[in-house]
Amino acid sequence: MKEEKKAELFFSQSQTLTAEAAQPSPAFPFQETPSQLKFSVAGNISSFRDTTEFLGTNIDYAKQWIQKDIFVDGNIYFGYDSSRAVNNYRPGGLMTALYHRHFNEDWNFFVDFFSSVNEDLYSSRNDDEDLTIITHVWLGAGLNLWRGESNRELLDFQLGVGLRYEYDYVNFEQRRNETNPTLGIIFLGRGFSVGKAKINQTFAFLLALDELNNFIFNSNTKLSYPITERWSFVSRLFLRHRSDKILEENPSLNVFFSTGLEYDFEQLSVISYLVYLFKILSEIRVYDLSSC
Repeated sequence: MKEEKKAELFFSQSQTLTAEAAQPSPAFPFQETPSQLKFSVAGNISSFRDTTEFLGTNIDYAKQWIQKDIFVDGNIYFGYDSSRAVNNYRPGGLMTALYHRHFNEDWNFFVDFFSSVNEDLYSSRNDDEDLTIITHVWLGAGLNLWRGESNRELLDFQLGVGLRYEYDYVNFEQRRNETNPTLGIIFLGRGFSVGKAKINQTFAFLLALDELNNFIFNSNTKLSYPITERWSFVSRLFLRHRSDKILEENPSLNVFFSTGLEYDFEQLSVISYLVYLFKILSEIRVYDLSSC
């Protein structure tokens, strides 16, 4: 009898464990994931004015904790244009950083940082010594509309307010140096699957609250197709429409396209990444000198 009771107890416990294992894990708090760092070297083609060649690097970083996450995306590049009279070479860069603090599976608080220096998509002019700096920080509430199998696959609606700083130095003359309170309406999508390819998509509408006829619409599309376990073919398409222009001859709609290869450093240390980045930049510098 004792053996039968032990067997019944063991069977009951096993059924309980099986039932618990069959239950889906709670969606929130989220499961912490390792940092993901991606680096790419790309050649860029732009429809904006007369720039002919670009060589740049892109960095993509993501980290998920149980109640917060952060995404960083940036690029640094050097452009060359033979039509420039003063300075043929023109450096530039762009960085975006997004922080989420999740209250539950659907709602979150976010902080968004953006900075652009001489990025052709945002520049008023890119000749000679022209300089354009745009920086904004805003915060607000976010609502998750879709989430995939991991927290890196999502579609969020964001509504926030903040400050936007713009500086333009065009034709050896300061044309703009101002800060505006800004309303941001954003749809942020990451990790959409189309076959083997992954797509990140962002739509943003930015409105100056002290000047309602000053608004900007941006669309940022990134497609990544895996070639090997770590290498991927990457293409980006940026579209921007701006109502307020420094120069009337500038188009209202700007288009920027880039394509190249991306390497996944998800399992590598930061030191290994820096060593690899130094190697790549050294090879680029040698190539530039030998081509002069």
